[in-house]
Amino acid sequence: EDLAAHKIALTAFCMANRFDERPDAEVAWCAKAARAAKALGTPAIRIDVVPRKSGRDAFLKAATETLKKVMDATEATGVAFGIENHGNTTNDPEFLQALFDGVGSKRLGLTLDTGNFYWYGHPLSKLYDYFEAFAPRIVHTHCKNIRYPEAEREKKRAMGWEYGKYNCPIDEGDVDFTKIVAILKKAGYANDLCVEDESLGKLPEAERGKVLAREVGFL
Repeated sequence: EDLAAHKIALTAFCMANRFDERPDAEVAWCAKAARAAKALGTPAIRIDVVPRKSGRDAFLKAATETLKKVMDATEATGVAFGIENHGNTTNDPEFLQALFDGVGSKRLGLTLDTGNFYWYGHPLSKLYDYFEAFAPRIVHTHCKNIRYPEAEREKKRAMGWEYGKYNCPIDEGDVDFTKIVAILKKAGYANDLCVEDESLGKLPEAERGKVLAREVGFL
């Protein structure tokens, strides 16, 4: 009632999961969150698929089995779960694809962070291949950008290279949002474009709201 009165729509929930540390608890928590999301008309939940104690191969197997249980436990809600591409595991497109294939549910999708593949070190021109490949699975977005020196854009860089120095507002970076939005529209995406500007901390506090408003206008 409060959301409706203030004309606010919740486009996604955000969860910080620990799937390989407490799988049964995670399944129960995801089911509870999905019921709440359905009640609030929220179509997607961002989930955190990151290994906490196991190697990547073991984690892939464990995460696949746990997420199958999550999908079964939340089937009645119709709510989608979006794995965010972040960190040193889910920014690997091969890992993501193996996980999607292993779970085999259309409700398991991607929370696309538009800056994180670039942050991970993938060359700029490769990003759009990944965006296109995963577009049918995107259920939620984090719009983020980075402005690297021209000589670094097409290199395979070290993960997180100089991110704090080169992160920037989404309308000032290397990642082309005209291309991203076209890819999303072609895939039939209908949820949010969520601004996640991690460069705001470099600005005086009085300027941050103006920059965010500009970014919303840009989108």
